[in-house]
Amino acid sequence: MYNYDLIVFINTYNQKDSIAKAIESVLCQQTAYSFKIIILDDASTDGTSEICKEYEIKYKDKIYHVRQQENTNCLQIHAAYRLIESKYFTFLDGDDYWLGTRKIEKALNILEKNREYTAYCSNGIYHYEEDDIYYEYVENLLHKKFISNKMNFDNFMYVHPASRIYRNIFDFTKEYANLRKRDIYMLYIFLDKGDFYYDKSLTYVYNISPKGIWSGLSIAEKKFAIMYRTFVINKILQYRHNDYFKKEINKTFLNLITSILGKKLGWKIFEKEREKRYLKKFKVEVSKAELKELFNSQKELLRTFNEEET
Repeated sequence: MYNYDLIVFINTYNQKDSIAKAIESVLCQQTAYSFKIIILDDASTDGTSEICKEYEIKYKDKIYHVRQQENTNCLQIHAAYRLIESKYFTFLDGDDYWLGTRKIEKALNILEKNREYTAYCSNGIYHYEEDDIYYEYVENLLHKKFISNKMNFDNFMYVHPASRIYRNIFDFTKEYANLRKRDIYMLYIFLDKGDFYYDKSLTYVYNISPKGIWSGLSIAEKKFAIMYRTFVINKILQYRHNDYFKKEINKTFLNLITSILGKKLGWKIFEKEREKRYLKKFKVEVSKAELKELFNSQKELLRTFNEEET
């Protein structure tokens, strides 16, 4: 028996100018479903923590503020999976916000009536803060006119975390216990379990800042991270969607070695070769310190899953 229908985790660190808007965008939801907001505060030092505490006091039945003693570089999200006491859960960053007042009601109605879906997701707005420009995600940025309500690996497109509401189907103390449950990994492990329901409605605003964790990376760093994530995710899912992930990379070399050596060994050799090439190329664009930090964070994931296999 669950304590709530939905838990909304709000991740924040030093976002005193935007955190209130994120919280209010959830509090204003008009719904018959019960929900709780859990704020995951990564040891903010700019006044964000004080704002969150004020909201917790004012809405003590709705909000629970969890502040880390030390900054964890966003790893406070792991604490969330020990706090899921709901049938559904979702994540919202403290510098983004929801649109409208019916997101929870609509999403949970759909998931309640369609048990085959593992998650709800939707369209949204991307706001480029530096130029103060707003883009509708699917048509303006992806240039897509029609998308089926049923989303799976056959017609998949990336959907932002602020759009997603997950069905609580995993026991994360046992399944994927060592996984760094970041955005893209969560998306794929849920998609592996079943289809997503895609809603064309605009339900969120994603604020893109040059100082953001992902948007602040250089093109070289992004390519490097995507290459490793693609390899790791395919491995996590035991190559069940190998054709999809090969399209993501779309390299003749990968197709050749996997056809000769098999999926697991072929991907491993491909990963090693790409690593060498990327390291050479990135030295021009990324400082040694930045490269070492990025490389080590990705290698830690690979080490974890290599240990699980042995």
